[in-house]
Amino acid sequence: MLRESNLSLSEIAYLCGYSELSAIHHAFKRWFTVSPSQYRREKPLLYAPQEEIIYGA
Repeated sequence: MLRESNLSLSEIAYLCGYSELSAIHHAFKRWFTVSPSQYRREKPLLYAPQEEIIYGA
């Protein structure tokens, strides 16, 4: 959702059921080793799970 939309992190947190923005920030950083904003700024495919990468596209 973070890669594919222009929603703010607050909106994404709400839609995912997080009551605190800091909770999704910490969880995201634990999962991807970068902050959500850094993930959005940099090449998102660097952090994508292998099955999400489309080869030959």
